[in-house]
Amino acid sequence: VIMMAAATPGDNPRSAASAGEFIAILLQEAGNAAVRWLASGGVYLAGGVSPKVLAYLRKPGALAPFFANRHLAPMLRDTPLQVVINDETAVLGAISGGRELF
Repeated sequence: VIMMAAATPGDNPRSAASAGEFIAILLQEAGNAAVRWLASGGVYLAGGVSPKVLAYLRKPGALAPFFANRHLAPMLRDTPLQVVINDETAVLGAISGGRELF
């Protein structure tokens, strides 16, 4: 989170490069997960970092690492990629899990 906050445009180039590399790895792993689990219904990026990287994801070409698997790129092009921006997702999940226990 600190890295993302420090990596605003015009700031430290190392922070921006680190944030870009982190996002590329995140997207590549999301693409790998989509292939591994045949996630034709979509891949959802959730958690504390996901909403903070939304500005990066909107940049032209930013999603290229998601489609990095050249053999399965056609499948990935048809796989929706969503970013969950609800800050309370973890709490809602815990509540839902707790209800199942009782």
